[in-house]
Amino acid sequence: MLASGESDGVIGRLARATLQRLPSNIYWSGLRRLGICLFGGSQETYHQSLDRFYRISRNAVRDDDGEVVARFGANWHSSLPEPPEEFPQDPKLAPTKDEALYLRERIVHRAPGTLFEHLVTKTRAHEGESVGFPWLHPRFAEFSEPVRDQLQHARNFSEIMYGAILLYNLCLAELTRNSSRQEEYRTELKRWSGEIDQRMSAYEAWNRTAFWKIVSAEGARISLPTRSFVEHWWNLVLLVKRGGGEITDDRTARNLIAVRERQLKGPQARVDNLRARELWGGAAGTDRLAYRWPNAQRISRDILVGAEMSNA
Repeated sequence: MLASGESDGVIGRLARATLQRLPSNIYWSGLRRLGICLFGGSQETYHQSLDRFYRISRNAVRDDDGEVVARFGANWHSSLPEPPEEFPQDPKLAPTKDEALYLRERIVHRAPGTLFEHLVTKTRAHEGESVGFPWLHPRFAEFSEPVRDQLQHARNFSEIMYGAILLYNLCLAELTRNSSRQEEYRTELKRWSGEIDQRMSAYEAWNRTAFWKIVSAEGARISLPTRSFVEHWWNLVLLVKRGGGEITDDRTARNLIAVRERQLKGPQARVDNLRARELWGGAAGTDRLAYRWPNAQRISRDILVGAEMSNA
């Protein structure tokens, strides 16, 4: 891929020979979800079964003219486009027009009613590229009601929990006596606090029970300690804000953060372990949760570009 001029989006571009997880493994569940891969087991089982599969395939039922009239199952969707003529000598990441239309058809068929389907069928290639979160998409009002509802839950969770990330890093900056980082995180916490003030009515009206039901319905396994921490943080943020205070120097909030890290890391918790703090690079998980929105933007854009080209 790199030799053919591709760079952005190439898995292993930096790791090269030390790459631990291959692209085929990363995309395996997606191929299954969209019905492109029809094999029912794991990737490892798939590879182990290939010899037997091809032996059985050679025994397909044929008519008197030798034409195949029945096969014993299939591993891949029958309409999967053929590889481009230049593949694999000159591979490209951008899908061809046939590939783009095929992927869009798979998404429509296997993921109806999702935001993904909406993006590849009812928007244009470069709409919403400048927004960092799906709930800020210029066509948000056109999304289906269930999708808008999910995104509102996602937004509330992302925004409130971002404060916990910032406060954790501020605590580490103080423990390491990093004055520049302390100033940075205090500034970010002040900005975050202002954003919370602007949307307090939304957080007060937030149906948290519905939120947890949605999370569970998607198959996420949330441990009791994790849920307890999240709920305690939400309650604390709202309590402090109602009283006109700030989370930054709230002792209860700082203690909650410290207890949570001890739960997760035990003796390796940075709040207690000097060596672990020395390995802190100044920022630990400081990106606001966007639910892989940049990836979704990139994939849907590539599909739309290919599909729109096909109509030219």
